[in-house]
Order: sequence, then C-alpha cells, then structure tokens
Amino acid sequence: MKAGWTSSTLQEVANVEYGTRVVQKRDGGTIYPVYGGGGATFCVDRTNRSNCFIVSRFGMSPECVRYVSGDFFLNDSGLTVSTKSPRDLWQKFLDYQLLANQSAIYSLSRGTAQKNLDVDAFRMIQINIPDTLDEQRRIVAVLDKAFAGIATATANAQKNLTNARALFESVLDQIFEGDGSDWNAEPMNKVCIIGDGNHSSKYPKNSEMVPFGVPFLRSTNIQDGNISLNDVLYISPDKHRELKKGHLKTGDVLFTNRGEIGKVAIIGEDLDGANLNSQIAWLRCSDEIMPQYLFFYLQSGKMKKHYQQTQSGAALQQFTIKMLQNVKVRFPPRFKQVRLVEKLEKSRNEIGKLEASYNQKLATFTELKQSLLQKAFAGELT
Repeated sequence: MKAGWTSSTLQEVANVEYGTRVVQKRDGGTIYPVYGGGGATFCVDRTNRSNCFIVSRFGMSPECVRYVSGDFFLNDSGLTVSTKSPRDLWQKFLDYQLLANQSAIYSLSRGTAQKNLDVDAFRMIQINIPDTLDEQRRIVAVLDKAFAGIATATANAQKNLTNARALFESVLDQIFEGDGSDWNAEPMNKVCIIGDGNHSSKYPKNSEMVPFGVPFLRSTNIQDGNISLNDVLYISPDKHRELKKGHLKTGDVLFTNRGEIGKVAIIGEDLDGANLNSQIAWLRCSDEIMPQYLFFYLQSGKMKKHYQQTQSGAALQQFTIKMLQNVKVRFPPRFKQVRLVEKLEKSRNEIGKLEASYNQKLATFTELKQSLLQKAFAGELT
C-alpha cells in the first residue's frame, strides 16, 4: 500500500442500498426508465435514483458496474453504493474504484443459468483510499479528463465502424438493383429448399449435450457472416439421427429467423452433417442460384428493412418460415452471379479490414481505460 493511503472493506466505508421491486403490469408508466441487472426495461412514473453508478445484483454480466445519467428507477435486481463519510471518502472517487473493480465484482457472481451477486462477499472487497480529499479529487480530475478524451475517440471509431457497414450495404443495394433484362425475380421457395431446426419434444436438452460429437449450431455461433465454433455445443451421433430436421450440407445458407433476425453464414465442408437449433433456418439453393450470391443478397440494406417491417412477435422477434418462403429474390444468370460474387468478396474483404481496424481501436480504448483505473487505485497515477 502506498504511503498516505489506507485500505478498508467496502462495508466499513460505504452503504450498500438495494433497489425496489416493481413489475410492469402493476407499476408501469411512461416517465422514468427502470434499471436493474442490465439495461433499461420498462418505465414507471416515480424515481428513486439519479445520476449514479449501479451494480448488478441479479442477472449479472461482465459489464456489471455502469453509470446511469438522469433520473431513473432502480429495481431490486441492482444496488447502489454510497459513502458513509463524504469528508473521508469522496463519492466520485468511490464510484471510479467500483468501476476499476468490475471484473473482481463479476467474479463474485454465483449460479449457472443466471448469475447473481454474492452480496456478503461484495461487502468485503477492499477499497484503497488516499488520506486526503485533495488527493482523491486530483485523481478523479485526471480520470475525468482522460475518460472524456477516450469517449470522444471511441465515438469517432464507432461512427466510422457504422459508416463502413453502411457503405457495404450500399454496395449490395446498388448491385442487387440489377441493370439488365436477364434478371429474374422469384419467391425464395422457388429457388431454395427451406428448413429449420427441430421444434418437437425431441429437441436436445442441456443434459444431452456431449463434449464432442455433431456440432449443434445456435444463432450465437453466427458472427459477421462466419460460423464461430468457440462456444459451439455438440450432440451425440445417435441424437443427431433421432432428429429428423436440421441436417446440414455443405453450401447451405444459414439465416437466423428468431431473436436477432437476418444473420447469415454458409456451411463449409468442415460442418457438413452438422445440426442446428430452432432459431436458425437453412436454405439449400437450386442450380439457378449460387449460395454465395444468396449470402450477400440477404445482407443488403433493402432486405434488412424488409425483415424489420415484416417480422412478428413481441417478446421474441420472429421471421417465420412462411415469411422466408415468400421473400422475393432477384438474380441474374449464373455466369453473372459468379462475377458479382467475386466483386462482392473483394469489397467485403476491404471493408472487413476497415472494420477490424476500428474494432481494434475500440478494444485499445477499453484496455486504456482499465489500465488508467488500475494505476489510479494503486496510487500510481500522476
């Protein structure tokens, strides 16, 4: 511990204050957003917090410490922390230290399906405090200035990332408008066989997942047009045979039609014979249309607007198989599709490099913030 600093447990220097339980049916209103373990949910017509940091209590995620600006209502899924003695511990200094300890706080979560905070352990985390308020204010001022600069740089990088993605959608829209009389327009079910995952009582249970076997793809495995196997689940070959639906083949185009609608990917040879869950549809192209062409077509800005306008469901957004069957697909002769796909692959690669650059900047800014926080509360920030 640096000279001139002391260390105390959180419960010695601060009050832990829970939010209040509310339910939309009984308490719902229109004025103040309700926060808890995550982002805002519904609104109520009364407030119990304003401009402060909150800590997730139930339903925790790695981002379990966050600042909420303005008046809001904190429900019982979250808590706030206030200094017991403002003359000894400045609230803004305490707030920043909670943010610095976010990873440690998340590590105190318990549970599998839903992670909940071990509040007793949370009360025992160590809080490092300079002996003078002047030093606390100096550290906060340095952090405020640095974080403001990082926020500006982050906003610029996010804007550039959004612009890069919008540019690609614009390129897709221009190409798929078509400029010749040899283009056709057919419903999806005329140019593809369409299927999805199993919905029956045979749907794989968590207890039926195995360490290795047949990949069982979920919508979370579809990322940026690719299939990520980082957290893929597996079912046994016997379970795969028992399921009559969702048997995938090389070249199948995947389309997420529940939850986050419109993510796409193509099954490669390494996933031939895999299976998938009920949130994904598969499209098996006829000889008229290339899988790669359909892959790009489904990502166009025009198609994304179509998904938004026609999807159904309130709690879980859906783009049903029937809706998918009726989607109009515009396409030229196959030899032209080959040329268009080559052009689009080149554009995708170039824009992908831009996106990777902006994402790296965003990751660097996050790391910089955490580095500054760690130095601040080790007494190393000058």
